[in-house]
Amino acid sequence: MANPPYRVSVLTNGLTVITEERHHAPVTSFWMGYRVGSRNELPGQTGVSHWIEHMLFKPSERFPGTERDRLIAREGGTTNAFTWIDCTAYYTTIPSSKLDIVLQIEADRLSRPLFAPDVFETERSVILAERDAYENQPEWRLAEQVTATAFHAHPYGHEVIGLPEDIRNLSREDLLAYFRTYYIPNNAVCVVVGDFETRLLLGRLEELFSEIPPGATPPAPRAVEPAPVAERRVLLEGPGATGYLEMAFLAPKATDPRFVPSLVLGSILGSPISIGFGSGAESRSSRLYRALVERELAIDVDCNLEASIDPFLFDITAVVRDGRTHGEVEEAILRELEAIAASPPDAAEMAKVRKQLRALFAFTNERITHRAMVLTLGFTVFPVQFLDEFEQRVNDVTAEDVRAAAESLFTRRNRVVGWYQPLGGEDGPEDADEETETEEGIQ
Repeated sequence: MANPPYRVSVLTNGLTVITEERHHAPVTSFWMGYRVGSRNELPGQTGVSHWIEHMLFKPSERFPGTERDRLIAREGGTTNAFTWIDCTAYYTTIPSSKLDIVLQIEADRLSRPLFAPDVFETERSVILAERDAYENQPEWRLAEQVTATAFHAHPYGHEVIGLPEDIRNLSREDLLAYFRTYYIPNNAVCVVVGDFETRLLLGRLEELFSEIPPGATPPAPRAVEPAPVAERRVLLEGPGATGYLEMAFLAPKATDPRFVPSLVLGSILGSPISIGFGSGAESRSSRLYRALVERELAIDVDCNLEASIDPFLFDITAVVRDGRTHGEVEEAILRELEAIAASPPDAAEMAKVRKQLRALFAFTNERITHRAMVLTLGFTVFPVQFLDEFEQRVNDVTAEDVRAAAESLFTRRNRVVGWYQPLGGEDGPEDADEETETEEGIQ
């Protein structure tokens, strides 16, 4: 894109600022993104990124008690945060006339966190309870096991919330050291989209943030995931009446030329996939929906592919219909994967998916909060040029590109297959989890 709608500035301490003025409504979305996520965690420290996110919402000397939330709610704003595999972000959308409140809050969050010992210990219990809540969801438990099985070396193999043993053992000093390493201006990006004047905003940001010193460039993760050599399988048993199936394949990273063809591939098999998070509306004309839901093998099925710094996973998930078997669902999925790897989609199917992806991209970027999120990802995870050229890249994908992506992805040695087998009732046996791996694989 020759003239992108955003402007890139860098403050004296290295903080990158992305501004995009939109004056159609008196509202602004302000995001602070940090280039740190579970990808950066070392063994024994899983969950530290997420724990810091919790701590940075706690009181500070400048904003005691619930003052931050009170100030934003009073002005009709909304605020939240997320921790992901590749980045962490804090964001607020608020009437533009009250934007300065947010600037003060974010400068304080970066420069003056307390990490009070008593609050730290309270959050340990809160996060363990949060993890317990996730573990009550069979599909989450299955996803955790499948992901851990897919990665032998890379930290993508553990969930963002962390392992329970690490959550119990992490110390306040661990969090402080991690914070000081990654929460520095030159490892952050500030994204502002909405109704404001860039010149005035940059001056105010310089006033509030310039006294926060930069730090040494944080170390990059060194682990490289080796190429898979055998199919891997997970059998997870537990309470409930519903079966789940997940099939995962090691997939190209966002900067790989095969990524966009893989995104188009996933959008043909399932619903249109957003380059932010999640997917578009359920597509009842998708290949997997027709093969599994219409034929009453599954209640639901979909695909997902995240734009990530390092190779992550192409996921297919299905909810097994009562009375049908995991084996039937797996066989039906494999037939569809083999079909698209053998024969490219026709012109009508390619035209439909291109239109769906362009519409989803346009809709995501229309709303200022989502536009700010996408820009935050564009400056912390994947190159912003990926955003600028996305629609053209989608248009350039050929049917043969899609077939080749399927042929490369959907090999037996590249897949992990997970089954959640329900045992019925409310409680399953304590030793119900079983994970197996074979060199020859199991069809």
